[in-house]
Amino acid sequence: MNVFWTDFRYALRTLSKRPGFTVAVVLTLAIGIGANSAMFSIINGVLLQPLPYPDAERLVVVNNSYPGIGLEQAATSIPDYLDRREGVQAFEDSALWQEVSAGVTTGSTPVHYEGVLATRTLFSTLQADPALGRNFTLDETQPGNDKVVILSHGMWQQMFAGRAAAIGADLRIDGVLHRVVGVMPEGFAFPDEDAAFYLPLAFTAEQKSDEERGEESYNMLARLAPGATMQQAHAQMQALFENLSERIPEYKSFIERAGMTTNIKSLHENYIDGAGTALLLLQLCVGFVLLIVCANIANLLLTRVVARQRELSVRTAMGAGRLRIARQLLTESVLLALMGGVGGILLAYAALAAFRASGMGGFASVFEIGLDVGVLMVTLLIALLTGFLFGLVPVAAAWRSHPVEVLKEGGRGNSSGKRSGFFRGALVVTQVTLAVALLVSAGLLIRSFAATQSVDPGFDETGVLTARISLPESRYPDATAIHDFQKRLEQKIAGLPGVEASALAHVVPFGNEIAGGGYAIRGREQDSGAPVRGSKRNAVSEGYFEAMQIDLLQGRGFESRDMTDKQYVVIIDETLAKRFFADESPLGHEITFNPGNGNPLYRTIIGVAGNVKDASLDEGQEKEAIYLPLYESIQPEYYVVLRTAGNPDALAASLRNAIRSLDPEIPAYDIRTLHARIDESLQGRRTPMTLLAVFACIALVLAGIGLYGVLAFNVTQRTGEIGVRMALGASRNRVLKLVLGQGGRLILAGLGLGLVLAAALAVSLRSLLFGVSVGDPVVYLASVLLLAAVALLACLLPALRATRVEPIAALRYE
Repeated sequence: MNVFWTDFRYALRTLSKRPGFTVAVVLTLAIGIGANSAMFSIINGVLLQPLPYPDAERLVVVNNSYPGIGLEQAATSIPDYLDRREGVQAFEDSALWQEVSAGVTTGSTPVHYEGVLATRTLFSTLQADPALGRNFTLDETQPGNDKVVILSHGMWQQMFAGRAAAIGADLRIDGVLHRVVGVMPEGFAFPDEDAAFYLPLAFTAEQKSDEERGEESYNMLARLAPGATMQQAHAQMQALFENLSERIPEYKSFIERAGMTTNIKSLHENYIDGAGTALLLLQLCVGFVLLIVCANIANLLLTRVVARQRELSVRTAMGAGRLRIARQLLTESVLLALMGGVGGILLAYAALAAFRASGMGGFASVFEIGLDVGVLMVTLLIALLTGFLFGLVPVAAAWRSHPVEVLKEGGRGNSSGKRSGFFRGALVVTQVTLAVALLVSAGLLIRSFAATQSVDPGFDETGVLTARISLPESRYPDATAIHDFQKRLEQKIAGLPGVEASALAHVVPFGNEIAGGGYAIRGREQDSGAPVRGSKRNAVSEGYFEAMQIDLLQGRGFESRDMTDKQYVVIIDETLAKRFFADESPLGHEITFNPGNGNPLYRTIIGVAGNVKDASLDEGQEKEAIYLPLYESIQPEYYVVLRTAGNPDALAASLRNAIRSLDPEIPAYDIRTLHARIDESLQGRRTPMTLLAVFACIALVLAGIGLYGVLAFNVTQRTGEIGVRMALGASRNRVLKLVLGQGGRLILAGLGLGLVLAAALAVSLRSLLFGVSVGDPVVYLASVLLLAAVALLACLLPALRATRVEPIAALRYE
């Protein structure tokens, strides 16, 4: 132990004598270790750790699926849920839930909150009980008795300052008094941290009937029974479909034609939604950065060992063995790595804070991401392994040296310099190789992001403000009340200062909601066994196409005369028109939404609109769209769309006041510009692109520094040789070519290997690319030119210094 303590003190004293070298090494290590720690923290929290619910691995999400109409994932209806709750033995428990929005009145001003409408089994399925109060009772899940609420811990603190007297208190939600019966524990969140309250889902007799099977607007959560598998649950649900077909023959045709089935996946997978591949790729890339850091520091240490050859030779001559010298050098390396590890932890804390503050976390808000004990232990292990790894190179160089020759030569270390030259060159080639791979990967993502941004969404998002409102059923119980409010709201917003066009719509592009359903065209009936045609569907008001600047390619838009229950008209998009009316005009043809009905209602096509992107700019245009007049929909939730020539955000206050003047208990929420909605949809591409670009820049700088360090050291070691060459007549240009040639060989080797590695890494990026191939020549050429330029600059500085060597001074040095 005393020997190790002696080595530690000596290493600390040695490093303190070279503060510039020590600081440079520690900072470089901190960057590499900090980036790895931050990335591993994200992967650990998102991919490795279970969700914060007991036995979370048994929680699954169940959705209906209709591949026959191109609808791979739909929601669940109430009767489907009831069938599965009773008939699927693989489920230990299950629940039905739906996200809702409501205005909670505090004083005179309604405040918008996100909440959850759920069966009382939600909490038993999640195995979470209220920390204060109780769960809903069976009686409170009956219509008329459901005016109770359970609060999240955050809303309890905000509304009642954490007082126990909150239980039994009344809270006005959408203008209706609800009694608080429970408070969830701190840290509980479902489906995410935005859920502020939970209301009981009360089923009416009509909702439980077979006629409601198409009303799929709920999410189903289930807990697998111990030992049960998702495959077993899927098979049992398929058996329910077969029983349903036998019990209701008219439903059998739809099930077969739509290919109706179920999707079942873990809750964890549902949250991640394909992000695991991007995270693992980023971890691989940040691992490359750490390897570059190790190579760079190994070069620095190797250079330092060569400079210390006389010292090490003297110690050897005085009796120090090779193991003793190796132990001392490794102690210095590990000490540097530990200091770099501490700096890396601090940098990782800062990086994670920036990650959350920037909004790049996205889905990660559901998970617990931080530098926990496990991550800190991994960071410490990385630091120790890193120190051992880059410490081996100078140890090998020290073992290869010959102390007697060094002492005879006066400590110049030429011999050792020749022997260690290969190692230093190999390390530089490694850095260049990894830097090229990272630059190409970052370039491909940047090109992909640019290609995505250049896609025409089918509308003009400039100057458009959107907002959502929700009409409470207590005051707007039927279509008449809803439509009356819509008419008054249309008049109100159309007169707002600065508004050039305005409209209402059931959904808006990039609003995270897409409605749809089946349809048929009169005169083009399908065979009974053919798949049901499905389309996206939206109900919009008269000025929608003008407000959104969606092109009308044929016919006309909706007019005031269409906004009645006697005018059954629709507007279709270009995709539907080309699919079924390629050789004729679709105007005047008729469409029905209930083709299986014995007396279907047909609607006349009056216009053809341009195609619109709904959820992402890189989505294909496979699904057609149909627009209805707004007043055919009695949905209580819809969007307000305002177009202005000025700043759309400036309309937010006027919009809130306009809605408040019509009903003071209805708050406008989700108020965002269309540009902001599109920007948010790009987050899944922006995050990996940004992080990978940062890693690539770090790699580029480190590779340049490593190349400069090797050539600068070689120039210093060869000062005498250069002086002799110049004394014998070598020109400065020849000396310049000599040094640049040495650097050029290293660069070419690194570029060649880097392009091979980049091509292999690019294949794993395929799922993240849009509008660019994995072998895009522009990206590869730009990456090579950029790295070559940086490398040339790194070579040029020591090369110019070599040309300024004075022969007399160099010979005197020799």
